[in-house]
Amino acid sequence: MLKILIVTLVFLAGVSYAKDVKNDLNDVILSNSEDGKILFESLIDPKPTEPPPPPPPPTDPPTDSPGPPEPPSDVSEALSNKRPRPPPSKRPRPPSPPPSRRPKPPGPPPTRRPRPPGPPPKLPTYLQRSLGLTGR
Repeated sequence: MLKILIVTLVFLAGVSYAKDVKNDLNDVILSNSEDGKILFESLIDPKPTEPPPPPPPPTDPPTDSPGPPEPPSDVSEALSNKRPRPPPSKRPRPPSPPPSRRPKPPGPPPTRRPRPPGPPPKLPTYLQRSLGLTGR
């Protein structure tokens, strides 16, 4: 419960700080503008209160500009006119080992050493006594 309270207070403090920074930035922009003009309207009021007027219909096509048309000056208009990206292609990925495993060394896999022929080695006496293998 205490953790939730602390996280909430830190979050609210961060939101309050962000609002203060935004207000300070707006004050700086307004104080640095020349002749009372607002330099960055989108920072002052991100939501315009009235829609922009529609562009006037063209009366006759321009014939004196054979070059490409000028890019739109409004960034949001340019972004809204942008074509959507095509979906990514469904190419199969090349097989690769998982990244968590170490790569295998080249060559044949190592083999276990074969047991030497003959009787098994004798355990030391203290191990035989501790394991109860002696007759005593």
